[in-house]
Amino acid sequence: MHNHEKFDAFRGGAALAVALSHVCQIYFVRLIGWEHPAWIVARTLGWHAVIVFFLLSGYLITLSILKNSESFDGFSGREFVAARIARIYPPFIASLLVVAACMLALHALHLPGASSPFGLATDVYALPAMTAAPHEVITALAMIKGMTDANPPFWSLYLEVWAYVIAFFFALGFFGRQRSTRIAGLAVGIAAVLAASFGKNNFAFFFGIWAFGAVICVLTHTGSRYRNAVLALAGFVGCVVLAALAMKNIRMVGAAYPVRAIELTGGAAFAGIYSFLIFGLRALDRPYPKWLVNAGGFSYTLYVAHFPILALGLACTLPWIGTSLLRTAICAVIVFALDVAFVRALAKLVERPKYFKGLLMRGARGALGVLARSTTTG
Repeated sequence: MHNHEKFDAFRGGAALAVALSHVCQIYFVRLIGWEHPAWIVARTLGWHAVIVFFLLSGYLITLSILKNSESFDGFSGREFVAARIARIYPPFIASLLVVAACMLALHALHLPGASSPFGLATDVYALPAMTAAPHEVITALAMIKGMTDANPPFWSLYLEVWAYVIAFFFALGFFGRQRSTRIAGLAVGIAAVLAASFGKNNFAFFFGIWAFGAVICVLTHTGSRYRNAVLALAGFVGCVVLAALAMKNIRMVGAAYPVRAIELTGGAAFAGIYSFLIFGLRALDRPYPKWLVNAGGFSYTLYVAHFPILALGLACTLPWIGTSLLRTAICAVIVFALDVAFVRALAKLVERPKYFKGLLMRGARGALGVLARSTTTG
């Protein structure tokens, strides 16, 4: 029913697509400019990869909630929170350390990017300096905002974590053991959606995609007869909307269109098509290359840790590559390969959710035991 190998392949492909988009931004935009077709294609590739991430995230987190409620005869909030912390924070903290190491290297070696934009004086500057205020570490750990100048991909991680928080309250609302818990959970969940979306079309857009992935998961898990019809309709409407936009202006179907509402409309149309392809097209229920499936196993670490390494690679190689496209391409390929190899090794240490969840659960039980004994003694 749930093809996890396929999902891993799509997650791995999406993470690699985002990283390749940033390779173009970091290494080539400085020479070719913001309006070059290669950058427009690369940015669109990254934009679509993030859309796929949110679709898959909504589906998989909802599947986790459904299995949680079945295993514990009602939703276990403690189990859900422990699982999310174990999944999110070890790679995230590792990425903060990677950012700090890259910043220290830039300053120690007096490289571009430490206090001035990355690149040469004649470049189109695609990256600001890699800077972060101390308080940003706190806001980043709280998953509010921060560190996005030093590591821009964090912006979408924060939106995704907010979606997890909202999902927690809705899970309480639907699967809580007590009626009062269900009422409170639904009320807080609805209020959280409204508060997070008000005046923030970016969150509303991506949460809508995340929620659609959640709906597809529920329809799949319950064996609903409407599932295929919903997916077919989403794909059909997406194709119609994209065709209408393309007939008016082909640029409207790509990322970074100057009118934000049109860019989001095109993104929503693609989300409908991708939902049909990923969850509804039987032809894609097939074996995938092992390397691509394995990439899904370190996709999160790759997503949050690749950017500062790529930027440091540019700063270190600038004296040699200068303004040569050929040398830039050579360095970009080498640094990208080293980046992926490093992140893959790092993921073996930090992308171990079952292990970290076990530590959290044992620590929580130990703390509760100590509290109970101290209460009894007192």
